[in-house]
Amino acid sequence: MTSTASVEAAAAAAHPDAEILVVTPGFNVRKRLLDTTDDDFDKVIDLNLKGTYRLRRAFGAAMATRGKGSIVTFARFCALVVEPGRGLYAAAKAGVVQLTKAMATELGSHGVRVNAIVPGPFETALTAQIKADTE
Repeated sequence: MTSTASVEAAAAAAHPDAEILVVTPGFNVRKRLLDTTDDDFDKVIDLNLKGTYRLRRAFGAAMATRGKGSIVTFARFCALVVEPGRGLYAAAKAGVVQLTKAMATELGSHGVRVNAIVPGPFETALTAQIKADTE
């Protein structure tokens, strides 16, 4: 969700008593950091980090008002371990982990749980192709 207006519209359209938000952003530009552009940076950060922030802010405020809720975001292992060509993605996912900690401390006293899941790699058709491209 790359605009505040679209996120606010989604939050308004959601069930007014929604208690669970699951955020699964994922966009990467596979380039060495020295080869990335400002546009690459903006796209990766805007979707992965700012989009997560916008969704959590919109839904988290309503949950805090009601005194209950759970926000779960998938951050990916790149938040902790950087691979070649994933520098921007890793930075965005590390930011998601830190925003999770901050929001958990702010919303916890209002009955809202905020967590991040950081899954490791697993074999898929996409990862098999990426592996083949890098060998």
